[in-house]
Amino acid sequence: MPKATDYRWIAYFTDPLGGFTVERHTSQESVKAALIAYGRATGFYQDLQTNGNYGPTGTIYPYTEQGWESAVEFKTSGCPFDYPYAEVLSGPRGGVRIVSC
Repeated sequence: MPKATDYRWIAYFTDPLGGFTVERHTSQESVKAALIAYGRATGFYQDLQTNGNYGPTGTIYPYTEQGWESAVEFKTSGCPFDYPYAEVLSGPRGGVRIVSC
């Protein structure tokens, strides 16, 4: 388990029906892997491979302890942050890319 000082990103993942989750990650590569895992867990990863861009997406924010506390506090109601650092997008062939905002 990483220490709090190892985390670099707070990631929000959403599915096309409005479901979401929030996680913290140590790298952008782990964010990409987590988006694929989230898509598989919610059943949208398969749809993505057959229907194109119909899949999970995400946003990432720089990690701070205070930011993580806010994310946990708002976990059931949405994202407490205004401006994402980048978007995490599912590609039509199952890949994931991170695009700066």
